[in-house]
Amino acid sequence: MRSIILRLYNAILNLLVQNLGTTWNCTCVPYSNWSVVAEEIARLAALDKVENIEVEYEFHKEYCEVSHLNPFKHSGEFYRRGKSSGNSQKWQCKKCKKITNVMPSRRESTTYHQKRNDILPDLAAQLLNRTPVKRSCEMLGIGSKTYYSKLEWLYRRCLEFLERHDAKAFESINFDKMWVNTDKMIYNLNNVRKRGQGGQRFDDIEEQQFPTHMYRKWAKKPIEHPLPSIDQGKRFVDCTTDLSSYEIEHVANMLVKVNDKATSAFMQQIRRRLSILERPLVTARGEGKSYIYANFNPKYAQYALTILRTFYNFCLPYNSWDKVKVTPAQRLGIADKQFTMKDIIYFK
Repeated sequence: MRSIILRLYNAILNLLVQNLGTTWNCTCVPYSNWSVVAEEIARLAALDKVENIEVEYEFHKEYCEVSHLNPFKHSGEFYRRGKSSGNSQKWQCKKCKKITNVMPSRRESTTYHQKRNDILPDLAAQLLNRTPVKRSCEMLGIGSKTYYSKLEWLYRRCLEFLERHDAKAFESINFDKMWVNTDKMIYNLNNVRKRGQGGQRFDDIEEQQFPTHMYRKWAKKPIEHPLPSIDQGKRFVDCTTDLSSYEIEHVANMLVKVNDKATSAFMQQIRRRLSILERPLVTARGEGKSYIYANFNPKYAQYALTILRTFYNFCLPYNSWDKVKVTPAQRLGIADKQFTMKDIIYFK
């Protein structure tokens, strides 16, 4: 580490010598701000949220004398008649003798109104190992409607799991320092070209509808990293903030830590594990890209990404710099063990 910092010192000193004065001649024109980040966090928080289903029950017959009472507040006016096969509580009015089943809570039953519950672990494994939808349906002996209903059920289980182990954990934990690595990947879920638009003159249609977003502001003197990784070739580290007031040792330490490995690793997992979001194929005639496995409904891509994110953070261990193989959640200190998909599916 000492030799790396010294080499970074030399790179920084060379740039300082080449420049007049002690400033980097950097501009601070904002191309983004924290309000945009806050809006995105608020959007994601509202999106990944589970709410209990509010059910309106009829506990009495039409002309019951105590039709205004319910077992939640007046349990003495009802008999308990055991539980159904789906673990729902049965209540019977003492006056009109009507029996009503009450839907169980999430903790009481994770399989309420779920047929073919036995296929869920296999479905999750196939989804996370890039198995196409049709192949999964053939292997599990189900139809496409059942496949997507089970996918939504898995998505909701993941949200409930994250609500207990992710959101609440971050409310009670503090970090002295945090290095945030962000990136953005845009994927075309649908082929937006219409019939008769296969020629080269229509190549920009997808770009007009799904434009590429570039949030980048280069400073005047980017620093060439002396030790780029093997897959990067040349690597430049740029900063839009004036660094003239920082000590060179502090700048060198920051440059050592700046990398995009975390986001690149997760995006590689998206491409390699999710069939509906894998890399597009080039057509045989070479006229364009084909998103052959993509969904036409974008909500299923959101479901798959949430399931993958939960699996990646809590179930998939990796070797880090200290040679300890743990999951990202364990590394952050919000989990004390490696979970499995069965823990998430069956609410363990």
